[in-house]
Amino acid sequence: KRAIKALVKPYPLPYFIYKKNIYSIHDCEFLTKDYKEIDGRVVYIDDDHLFVKIPKGIIKIKTISKNNLIMPAIQIFKKIGVRLS
Repeated sequence: KRAIKALVKPYPLPYFIYKKNIYSIHDCEFLTKDYKEIDGRVVYIDDDHLFVKIPKGIIKIKTISKNNLIMPAIQIFKKIGVRLS
């Protein structure tokens, strides 16, 4: 949680890899929750956010970018169960 908050421009943003593409995280929140799931797995998608299991909780991602193009995270991810690295 602290590492993601510390990684801001001009430094590289926090990122994940999905299908050999690198996506940077722009807008997110953290939910501290005891959730039994594999870290890095998409656990829920609502109208605006992508929910991904991380150690000690869930990260709620609103916007991401690929090649400097900022987009809603739900534009890329349409189903739960996907694993991010």
